[in-house]
Amino acid sequence: MNLFSLKKLREVTFTQMIVLLLVVASVVGVVKFFGKRADWRTIKIQVVGKDWSNLPVTYNGYRPPYWLTESIQKNDVERSVGGGRIAEVIDVERYSRNGPEYDVYLTVRINGILNKKTNKYIYKGRAVEVGAPIELRLNRALVFGQIIDDQVPLEGYITKRIVVTSLYRNASPWIVKNLISVRSFS
Repeated sequence: MNLFSLKKLREVTFTQMIVLLLVVASVVGVVKFFGKRADWRTIKIQVVGKDWSNLPVTYNGYRPPYWLTESIQKNDVERSVGGGRIAEVIDVERYSRNGPEYDVYLTVRINGILNKKTNKYIYKGRAVEVGAPIELRLNRALVFGQIIDDQVPLEGYITKRIVVTSLYRNASPWIVKNLISVRSFS
């Protein structure tokens, strides 16, 4: 830095400094006011055991391990670096498979930004669309999933109650238990 610029810097008056600060504050205010606004959207996620989108083989039904499914609870949240909520688990659906495996589906509210140029909803820098991978860092678990519905209705899905009467012989107890504990499907 040469002496000429130091002299100029010393000649800045208090009034010039105030005007400069006001201009900077005005620019920041305008950008914040007219900038992109975050809004909430409800999506449905199928939880997978690992990030299947980056694997060289095709999706082979990676199911989350039992200890991960037990760690995900309703009302779990993901927080931003600043501490604000950016995702919240609304509902957890677990469907038992053979043995300790479960198919797990989450209904999650996420806070993202709608890109008006591409008409895509963006969450943590990635587009939210059916089939896209998503990563949630919840209270007690890191969850990898794939989006299976990007606009869940506010009132929920239409459900039907179906009563099934059956007769079984020589069935394993876990099969009977699964038949009894089936939830309503859409």
